[in-house]
Amino acid sequence: MAVILAFVFFFVAGALLVTAIIFLVEKKFKKSLMMLGLMLVSLILFIIAVMFTDIGTEATTEEGEKDVITGYGRVQGNYTYESTAGYTFTVPLIEAEMLE
Repeated sequence: MAVILAFVFFFVAGALLVTAIIFLVEKKFKKSLMMLGLMLVSLILFIIAVMFTDIGTEATTEEGEKDVITGYGRVQGNYTYESTAGYTFTVPLIEAEMLE
């Protein structure tokens, strides 16, 4: 739903910008300012919609999907890595002593 709203707000902002430019050419400055203000509101709504868009960062695999692994170890700090999609993740760095 947020993706659809983001596209709607983006295209509305574009249409309002074009309308504002037309009003500027016709020297209708009050209408042009109103269109630019509405465009700004539309762009803000676009940004908010994008912030709430699920970008699909969850990954699943079929192998081992229902397996449960119990481990014992010591936390050594944090481990930060970059995914192939370019996202940065930080997880606990654990030195495993035993896995069941």
